[in-house]
Amino acid sequence: MPYCLSNLVSSQKAAFTLAEILITLGIIGIVAAMTIPTLISNYQTKTTVIKLKQARSIIANAIDLAQVENGTINQWTCTDAADCADMYYNNISKYLKITKDCGNIYLPSKLCYDSQNQDYKDLNGVRYTFCSQGYSALLSNGMGIVLCPRMDNNDLWWGTYATIKVDINALAGPNVSGKDVFSFEIADPYSNWDKVNKPQLLPEGQRLYPEYCLDYTDTNKCTFWVLKYENMDYLKCPEKLSVNGSTSCDGD
Repeated sequence: MPYCLSNLVSSQKAAFTLAEILITLGIIGIVAAMTIPTLISNYQTKTTVIKLKQARSIIANAIDLAQVENGTINQWTCTDAADCADMYYNNISKYLKITKDCGNIYLPSKLCYDSQNQDYKDLNGVRYTFCSQGYSALLSNGMGIVLCPRMDNNDLWWGTYATIKVDINALAGPNVSGKDVFSFEIADPYSNWDKVNKPQLLPEGQRLYPEYCLDYTDTNKCTFWVLKYENMDYLKCPEKLSVNGSTSCDGD
């Protein structure tokens, strides 16, 4: 019987060489370096949008309940800045779950619940001041707020009765307006500014100058951008964006 020569060849199993493994790992590392930052950024943006919507809902509900109990805000009366700050805070705060009351603070750029007592900044790196007279508090959900009346006699200032600044992750950074600090207005929603309409909670930028977010003239206006377009692309490609045109870096 003839002997098969193939029996003389020992069988070999296919395997990757060390060089091939190193090349594969290198490619995986490059792809990860390119994609992970984008994934992290997208996740942070989605988290910010969710938290900001939650803040809007909580505060708007508190304002509505305060107006049921005390009449519409355009009927509230106060005298000087301290009196107006007291009035707003006392009327609204009872409907918020507060874990730390910081009291009335003058020209705050630092908030009492911040254990590191950090200065707040805007997107230009300039020191951010919340208001000339207002109350600061830490909420049970980890957000911080500063409530600031706009006029001493509770009159309208460009259609606004008061502003409420929200730090959506109060005990963490970066403490930057337009990143984790956002601003709402208690305002006349129809821009008649005649103290007749029932005031509502509106994101800053909804009524006036939303484009100021894009050139960082007023980063308070970024609140409207985040809630309207559900992105923070003004941090990545502000030169490509427009309130009347493209609203994302992808050109949508």
